[in-house]
Amino acid sequence: EGLDILQLNVTRDLNLGVLARMLSNRPLRVLHVQHMQFGGTKKDLLHRLQHARLAAWVSPLPWLAAQTRERTTIPPARIHVIPFGIDLGTFDTLPPRVEARRMLGLPEDVPVLGVVGRLDRGKGQEFLLRAAALLRDRGIPVHVLLVGEDTRGETQEYGSTLRRLAAELHISDSISFHGFSQSVLPAYAAMNCFVLTSLSETYGMVTIEAMAAGLPIVGTASGGTPEILRDGESGLLLPPRDAAALADTLAQLLSDPERMQRLGRNARHEAQNRFSHHLQCERYETVYGQLMAT
Repeated sequence: EGLDILQLNVTRDLNLGVLARMLSNRPLRVLHVQHMQFGGTKKDLLHRLQHARLAAWVSPLPWLAAQTRERTTIPPARIHVIPFGIDLGTFDTLPPRVEARRMLGLPEDVPVLGVVGRLDRGKGQEFLLRAAALLRDRGIPVHVLLVGEDTRGETQEYGSTLRRLAAELHISDSISFHGFSQSVLPAYAAMNCFVLTSLSETYGMVTIEAMAAGLPIVGTASGGTPEILRDGESGLLLPPRDAAALADTLAQLLSDPERMQRLGRNARHEAQNRFSHHLQCERYETVYGQLMAT
């Protein structure tokens, strides 16, 4: 096809991409975009051969770039950091909160704590439910909104586990399960606070969406979240698996509306400065220009 650059976004395509480079009758620069963290070291002969033929490797966050340097033989000069971006303009026209709650069948008179993402043990939604129960015991009413379906292709049935847990905690009436949705804008509009409870989130696109929506965010200090949220400025970070700490933080936030508004404003400003899809494209163009110059 007369290609100059071949960009790969799926790890399983590396072999095919490298083969295409070897068989091409013209210079073909192969670039790979990292989406997941490494499960182990990739320095065996096969990976060495693959990585030696890559012109560039793109990691979405510095910690993933550092992991790439440590666990592969890719020359550091070929490793670039380009955060994934979103169309921030989509979040300029969120529906009013009252209207969004009516659309989703949510109560209008209590704070809504929510998260968007598949129902999966790695996402840790159970800790949000436990925190909600602790808040109820303190006399702080909240409603939890979970948007997403069980992880496809797996049989853990985490959604059923969460529903049983809600019943055991006697908070079923305070939990709304909404499955997969093509548009999650009403969900963000309905929330007072976005709560990411993942045990280790490689790159939370939903966190960036919540930032763009101007929501105060509480996230776990694991994976890539600490490099997306600035603790105390554009969000609050807590240890994973700690429902008590989560309940304490949420109680403090809900009692301080000015702080919640400030965190939400800072989060939106941070999203605009760091996670625009326009900025992502500009950074890719820079890398493409460097590759074409070699």
